[in-house]
Amino acid sequence: MLPFRSSQERLATLALGVLLLFGLGYIGASKLRPAEPLVIQPVQTTDLKPPIEGSSTSTVQSRVNEIVVEVTGAVKYPGVLHLAQGDRIEQAVLAAGGPTNEANLLTLNLAAKLTDGQMIHVPAQGEAVPMANVGSTGAVATSSRKGGKTPAQPVDLNSATEVELETLPGVGPATAQKILEYRNTHGGFHDVEEISAIKGMSAGRIAKIRPWIHL
Repeated sequence: MLPFRSSQERLATLALGVLLLFGLGYIGASKLRPAEPLVIQPVQTTDLKPPIEGSSTSTVQSRVNEIVVEVTGAVKYPGVLHLAQGDRIEQAVLAAGGPTNEANLLTLNLAAKLTDGQMIHVPAQGEAVPMANVGSTGAVATSSRKGGKTPAQPVDLNSATEVELETLPGVGPATAQKILEYRNTHGGFHDVEEISAIKGMSAGRIAKIRPWIHL
């Protein structure tokens, strides 16, 4: 028979037993505890609205700012073009692929603004300027048989047609023909001042056309 233990030994043994029982209980409880379910937060879709066909703000805005023009004549890809409001004839010609080698761009006011439904004709060298190109939105200012008008841009004396020469102030058909004859006879103008050699070209008339001619 074991000797009777002291009161201190008994307390220590009792305390050890309590701790052992507590530990075993904790381990058993943790194993029996059900796993917490995985919670997936729903995606916030309040800002994801499906587009409404035909009601896109950008589409409507682009249509409002769009104009349709037609480019014909001496360009690489003539046809109907969709451009933006405020574009110039230069943009229309470039959008049509640019001018061909035969194009006569001197008949065009490339800086003129385009209008919806406008037709721009790029004539070839030697081609008469069509009425579609005449006026504020076209190529040259309206020419009168007596001269009196001014071109939309300076005229090249060595490449201008008779119609283009007639847009110069004070230059009519007879004077324009004399300029062409002088150009053919002398192989072109070598200096703008040679215009004074044309019969009927007085100092006053030369002063009027001087700002509008170049080589």
